[in-house]
Amino acid sequence: MIRTWLLWLCGAVLSLAFLSDGATAAENPCPKPPQVQLPAQVAFRIFEPRVVFRHDVDLVGLPRVEGHMEIPPRGWVLQGLTITNEHLEIRTKTARQVLPDGRACIWLFWVEATVGMPEQHVYVANDYPDFSCEYRSVLAHENKHVSINREVIRSFAEPVRKALQDGVTKINPLIFSNANVQDSQITGFLYSLMRPVQETMHAELKRQNGAIDTPEAYIQEHAASGCKNWFPRGVPGYSRR
Repeated sequence: MIRTWLLWLCGAVLSLAFLSDGATAAENPCPKPPQVQLPAQVAFRIFEPRVVFRHDVDLVGLPRVEGHMEIPPRGWVLQGLTITNEHLEIRTKTARQVLPDGRACIWLFWVEATVGMPEQHVYVANDYPDFSCEYRSVLAHENKHVSINREVIRSFAEPVRKALQDGVTKINPLIFSNANVQDSQITGFLYSLMRPVQETMHAELKRQNGAIDTPEAYIQEHAASGCKNWFPRGVPGYSRR
């Protein structure tokens, strides 16, 4: 049976005990089902999103766009946005056993984790006319964010897969205190195996994206662009320093 779950819907892992690599047959109360091939097959895939360019929101409206985490440097307003909400999905194939004492053994023999989203939206404020100098400059900046996000996630694909593979090998089978095991408990625990590496990946994303979102970087980009019409009048929150 193949199960698919969104991890932010996962509940907590309740009353879970797991076996180490060195567990003996006597310590492992779960007889391996014949259909389970070990070690479990583990895959990590990156779903490359389709980039959708948006030019339908003005400078005042950009901060109100849902799903973004960008904060402009003090004294600046957002001129563009790149929406990169992370979507993490896990699919598993398992075999279940109920022990005489009521505990449940969950054998994992196939796990696939996918990170991605169908679309990535890139906004350029519509205060800047289509394909004007300012439009092209903001778009070039947002495309840097797109490249950073793509390359960092690609570079972490193998470390995340290895963390998941090592964790699954170590804890297989999962042993729960009762037979009423929810699928969300299984996927929630698998997510915890990847969390340390993912936190490192998120820190790197924040570091690299932040490096191009500083007043100094903006000033250099604006100067290099040669554009003259950066700041339409009446934009609240902007003060030229």
